[in-house]
Amino acid sequence: MRKQTRLVLVAVAAAAMATTVQAAYTSGDLLVGFTASGAANDYLFDVGPLSGLSNGETWTLGANLGGNFSSAQFSGADWGVAGALSLTKTIYSSEGSAGVPVENPNAFNTIKANVVSLGQNSTLNAAVQPAQTSAISWYSQTDQPNGTVGNYFFNNLDNPNVKTASAATLYANDNLGDPATLLGNFSISADGNTLTWTGVPEPSTCGLLAGFGVLALWFRRRINTNK
Repeated sequence: MRKQTRLVLVAVAAAAMATTVQAAYTSGDLLVGFTASGAANDYLFDVGPLSGLSNGETWTLGANLGGNFSSAQFSGADWGVAGALSLTKTIYSSEGSAGVPVENPNAFNTIKANVVSLGQNSTLNAAVQPAQTSAISWYSQTDQPNGTVGNYFFNNLDNPNVKTASAATLYANDNLGDPATLLGNFSISADGNTLTWTGVPEPSTCGLLAGFGVLALWFRRRINTNK
């Protein structure tokens, strides 16, 4: 069984144990966060566990993230994704300007604590707007200037942020220091209204599709030959 398949199957099991309505961060949930210069509050949206996402799934957030940012703030905002699944000691993070996130071995518990801090008020398929100056904001945990000292997600793993014009590419890190696994990407529409998930097919799926393509080409050539 391939690594990505194992991640999804274990996430399914974890999701089965979670309640639908949450009062705090639920292990495995993916938090999509936004922070903008000049905004009083950040914006975090809980899309739930990886296992619950459908390829091409969308969420309607409302223009400029439900009006929480001005259009200028949204267009200049930083955004990304973070999550932690205790069952497999997996950390989820989008790729920021420093490249693919690389977790140090045995760093799970430290990074998970950062994610739990971010998601302590999270509710499935809903948004929260923590004050940007608070310790639980997306800015504080993920997007402070380089060299800022503290126990933050960006210091313990990476800064997962890109600009809103770019997709947030999601990876999974295990607790062993292995290379991160590419899972797919989130994108946000230019008006800040629609969030979209696009999963990456596993190599086995890609191989199967390629095989069908070769077979179709062979049949086409046979038909052309027999005309």
